[in-house]
Amino acid sequence: MRCTKIKADLLYVTHRYYPNTGGVEKHVYELSKRIADKVDVAVVTADLKPKLSEFEEVDGVKVYRFSSLSPRNAYYFCPQIYQAVKRSDCRIIHAHNYHAFPAYMAFKAKNKVPFVFTPHYHGKGSNFVRNVLFKIYDLIARSAIEKADMLICVSELERRALVENYDVDPVVIPNGVDLDFISRVNADCKMKDYVLYVGRLEKYKNVQVLIETAKIGGFKLVIAGTGNYEKRLQEIVRKEKLLDKVTFLGYVDEAEKIRLMKCCRAFVNLSSVEAFGITALEALACGKPVIVNKNSGLRELLKFKNVHGINPTAEELVDVLNRIDFKNCTYEQLLEYDWKTIAKKHLKLYRELGGI
Repeated sequence: MRCTKIKADLLYVTHRYYPNTGGVEKHVYELSKRIADKVDVAVVTADLKPKLSEFEEVDGVKVYRFSSLSPRNAYYFCPQIYQAVKRSDCRIIHAHNYHAFPAYMAFKAKNKVPFVFTPHYHGKGSNFVRNVLFKIYDLIARSAIEKADMLICVSELERRALVENYDVDPVVIPNGVDLDFISRVNADCKMKDYVLYVGRLEKYKNVQVLIETAKIGGFKLVIAGTGNYEKRLQEIVRKEKLLDKVTFLGYVDEAEKIRLMKCCRAFVNLSSVEAFGITALEALACGKPVIVNKNSGLRELLKFKNVHGINPTAEELVDVLNRIDFKNCTYEQLLEYDWKTIAKKHLKLYRELGGI
């Protein structure tokens, strides 16, 4: 594939892509497959693994994968992406994720092609070492933010951080939710009355706080997802003798995720590092109360009546769960977040740039 010249109207560049899961991965997948209904779309990504192909077509999108150096699923250093973008024949490049190398590689290789950037910006690394490395990387890569032809943020919190740190003027187009898919999933609730977390298992996600809540509040907790912190979380459950209260499901597919959301008592995401939480939005669309870390980008959802913002402590979480309000947001309130709406907004911006 090294000799292949990528040709497309629109070229997305990201660190990982479907079937990998995560916020950025979900965003690019949902967006690209809808834009592909209108223009020719390709994706370049740095997630080539033994079970994935160098090239395939997914939902009308041409996907090109390259191997990368990605210790503990971080950084995704992939010089091949520079060459792939440099040699490509495309009309617009849209890169994602400032916290991995592929977006910066795409910026350096873009030639005179309009460069759109969605940084999914956190402003820091997820731990001490990554934070130090991020500060060094930021000295080099900040030009990708400062000189992008169009800068798109997924939340107001992200926009404010970029304005403050880089003196830029981004637009905001939030993450989305597939309302049609959610409505089609049948929820056969064999398991009920549990608190649910779905997502990557990393320390900064604060799933350990949920486990403490299960201990002091007596709540049943279901955890769906995998990650570097998974074994440590399981050790905590065993040590605290909570095997009857906490269930680890590992990876679940999209349909099972929605079934879990439709059957849970409440959905919780107390992540400290989050530009915008897609899973929280999906839980809202399932009609469930959502509890979020009010100090992260998740607070954007506090405008909905059944979203509760707290500090990530077990005491506050227990308090909210004991007095939860089951008022549902309406379908109409969520229409602005439907992926079809989000895709139309992106396509409008691409056309304003004159590329497609």
